[in-house]
Formats: sequence, structure tokens, C-alpha cells
Amino acid sequence: MKKSEESLGAFWDEWKKETEELEKSTQEMVEKIKREAKEKNKILEERWDAINKYKVKVTKCYLVQIFNENLNEIKSEYSFEPTKKDAEAVGYKIVEQLVDEELNSPEIK
Repeated sequence: MKKSEESLGAFWDEWKKETEELEKSTQEMVEKIKREAKEKNKILEERWDAINKYKVKVTKCYLVQIFNENLNEIKSEYSFEPTKKDAEAVGYKIVEQLVDEELNSPEIK
């Protein structure tokens, strides 16, 4: 009986030792995770502050595209004119410039 009590005592001593090591290891992992989380939060806060310094403004604009007779795009440009008709006028001005360049003719004003 005495031998089995010693064996049982050794088992519980080993169990207690392993439990303490696991608790210590777990605590170290928790502390490491907390440190990493604080670092990531700091980075995210800095990033958010930097993002908030900028403002985004969406302006209505028209994409003016110039195509040749084969419907291949020759040139494209954005127009911030207030109406579609005004944007088309920008497109026709671009066409005039392209034709003048193609024909090597001086601009007509």
C-alpha cells in the first residue's frame, strides 16, 4: 500500500508541476497577444487619423471618347462641363485638333 501511495503522490506532484507550467505558458501567451493587439490598435489608430485628414469629393464628369471609323478608340478625356452637350462640344474640339494634326493644317480660330 505504501508503494502505491508514493506512486500516487509522485503522479500528483508531476500533475501539479505540469499544470503550473501550462498556466505560466498560457499567461505568457495571453500577455504576448495583448502586446500585439495594442501595437496593432496603435497602428490602426494612426492610420485612421491619417485617413481622416483627407476628404473625398465626387464631381460629376463625362468621359469623352473619340473613335475612328472602325470604332477603335483614338483618344479619351474627362470633361467637367456641366452638361452632356457641353461635354460633346469638348469632344468635337478634340476631333478638330486631331484632324488639324492629321492634315498638318494650321488651327482655325
